[in-house]
Amino acid sequence: MTLAEFGVRMDLRIASLDELREEPSWPERTKQYVQSFKEQVLPSDEIYHYCSHKSEWEKLMGSEGYLLVRDGEIVADLVRCMN
Repeated sequence: MTLAEFGVRMDLRIASLDELREEPSWPERTKQYVQSFKEQVLPSDEIYHYCSHKSEWEKLMGSEGYLLVRDGEIVADLVRCMN
């Protein structure tokens, strides 16, 4: 899926790897997902934070997280919250 297609349903902003800090209280599996996401990043890639529109949260269909975008295509995602 392209970033443009995904962005129709989400609020997007450019993010950085610095935002993906692991919390000591996270389960080991979550820490592994974050590390795996970080290991896929190439110097030319872009990272975006996404969050569903308010109406999606109200319908219990919301999600929030990060995308790894390479040449306009989403190559990985890291979901941080969903309902």
